[in-house]
Amino acid sequence: MKMKDLYFPEVDKKFYNPKTLLLKKDLNGEEPETFFCQGNRTGGKTVNVVHFALENQLRGNFRKIGFLTRYTTETIGLIESLFHDVVELFYPGAQYYSSSNKEDKFPAIYFNDKQIGWVLSLNGSDWVRKRSSLFSEIDCLIMDEFQSEKEGYLTKELISFQSIHQSIARGRGEFSRYVPVIMLSNGFSSINPYYHVYGISDRLRSDTKFLRGEGWILENYYNPNAHDAQLQSAFMKPFLNSDYFKAMNGGGFLYDNTAFIQQLKGNNRYICTIKYGNDFFSIKEYPAEGLLYCDTTYDGNFPIKYSVTPISHAPGLMMNANSMITKSFRDYYNAGLFRFKNQRAQKALIEFISIR
Repeated sequence: MKMKDLYFPEVDKKFYNPKTLLLKKDLNGEEPETFFCQGNRTGGKTVNVVHFALENQLRGNFRKIGFLTRYTTETIGLIESLFHDVVELFYPGAQYYSSSNKEDKFPAIYFNDKQIGWVLSLNGSDWVRKRSSLFSEIDCLIMDEFQSEKEGYLTKELISFQSIHQSIARGRGEFSRYVPVIMLSNGFSSINPYYHVYGISDRLRSDTKFLRGEGWILENYYNPNAHDAQLQSAFMKPFLNSDYFKAMNGGGFLYDNTAFIQQLKGNNRYICTIKYGNDFFSIKEYPAEGLLYCDTTYDGNFPIKYSVTPISHAPGLMMNANSMITKSFRDYYNAGLFRFKNQRAQKALIEFISIR
């Protein structure tokens, strides 16, 4: 069933309404299958998306709903955290719970004693693949907090993500059917593995409201009511100028492609050379400014050289950077302490430090 045929509950104007995002088309004017919503905290994203999905399941539009977590250990208790406010606001008195037995790795979800879906985990993708027929009735997938605040992503997480969707979408006598995925998160980092794979990292700007790609669409949502409420919080008052508060409540992360592009001059220390595509870039430290710089000029004789991608790999280059180097560069980037000669240099650095 396409999005235009689904039911969209009324939403208080003070809170997030998923209808706007879910009814938009992708870059080719077609129905997207992946919907990203990134926004500030307490704006109502999770509550109103879960309400939308649950209401469509109860009306028969979705046979089952799938909720994704990163780790299997997170499946226990997830339904309580997702459904508590939804039931209290829209279904007072309703009963909900999750249950599993020894044969089932993942909990089934029940609402008023009727099964409405499952909780699945990305690191259990192999088990989902082997039991794909069990989950063939899932018509919508939702992943809350797809961006990890502590960068606790799985190794090759996007492979697990693809595997689970393919396992679900190939059922019911079809090679592949339409199973929309709704991804929700606060804006922790523009170099998370999802934005890297979807090509979002180097396109997302601070003033972006919607960003389209082939088969996907992203909404960069800001709720001023949620921001104002946090400003009035007595607990938050000491933290109003912190980077964390600004990012979680006002969109303070590094989304703007031009904000950190400038020319640096003066004494510097050469750290390494990186190759991205057919181009070479240098990474230098400017101690007086406390900054790292990605430049388009480089020293071809400097011995420490890295290839950003397998395609750009060549003799004399190391394929993967030492984890301490990429971690250090990532910390500088997230703290706003990287500068770039141009947008190509910025994209090369983002690719180099992106979590895969």
